[in-house]
Amino acid sequence: MRYNRTSASQEVAQQVLLFPNPLETRTLGIRLEGFHEAAKVSFQLFDMTGRKIVTSEAFPTGKRISDEFLDLPSQLSSGLYIVKITDGNKVFNKRIILK
Repeated sequence: MRYNRTSASQEVAQQVLLFPNPLETRTLGIRLEGFHEAAKVSFQLFDMTGRKIVTSEAFPTGKRISDEFLDLPSQLSSGLYIVKITDGNKVFNKRIILK
């Protein structure tokens, strides 16, 4: 009889944390946890009308926790924005407030 054993690294759920939030500077920190097997992670920032503001990529392969930073344009006005994080076929949508 064979047992299918799952390693601890396969059990780690992917999590995304945006910091600081609310954001008072123009540099957004993005903590990726559990993305260590991803070859590429894409970031997109949208305003509330759906207009894409910024696109960036990271390559966190091999790191269980990875902090990435996204530089935002200086002309952005205060308000609510959506950050879309994509890892292959998984998509995370997070909100940030820009003061």
